[in-house]
Amino acid sequence: MSSWLFGLANSLSSPLLSLYIYVTSSIYYSIYFILYTSIFILIGYILIGYIINVYNKIITFYKIGIGLYILFYLLLLLLNNNAYKYTLLLGIIYGIAQGYYWFAWDVIFHKVQNKLSFFNKSSYLGVISSLLSPLVYGSILSVFHKFGYAILFSITSMILVFVILLVESTDVESKFDLKKSFTIFIENEPYKYIMFCQI
Repeated sequence: MSSWLFGLANSLSSPLLSLYIYVTSSIYYSIYFILYTSIFILIGYILIGYIINVYNKIITFYKIGIGLYILFYLLLLLLNNNAYKYTLLLGIIYGIAQGYYWFAWDVIFHKVQNKLSFFNKSSYLGVISSLLSPLVYGSILSVFHKFGYAILFSITSMILVFVILLVESTDVESKFDLKKSFTIFIENEPYKYIMFCQI
């Protein structure tokens, strides 16, 4: 449920982020934002990998990741039309938020007992989100125009707060090894194909 709510919350706002920066500035700032975010997703992913060698409460990083998402959307609300001036800061926060969240999500998913059932339910709920979210954000933007972004970012933040309260705790027993991670990715074909499909 927390995984689906997270996806639903972000589906209301994340498709609009580059557009929001574009309509308040120019296409160049949107490109910079995407670039900074992409770089810091990787940095966040690797950073948490090394941190769990000394602190293995993965639920903490899951919640930090969601907390950074919330901080990101609140900053967008605060900065409003000036958000484009802070594309580096926003890209860092949004990228690290994704790195932390998805690293933690992968670990938590690894602990799920019935993965097939989880993916089936997740897929059904994902279809609902994919049909519902464009209708919601399209309607809100049509009615409220630029102010609609603030409404959507606020809704997303509130749902993400609820997600933090839902997730269950789990720990990590093994140590992180970046070289081993690439080896597993290359040699384990089913895992590799799943990762490619997610990307």
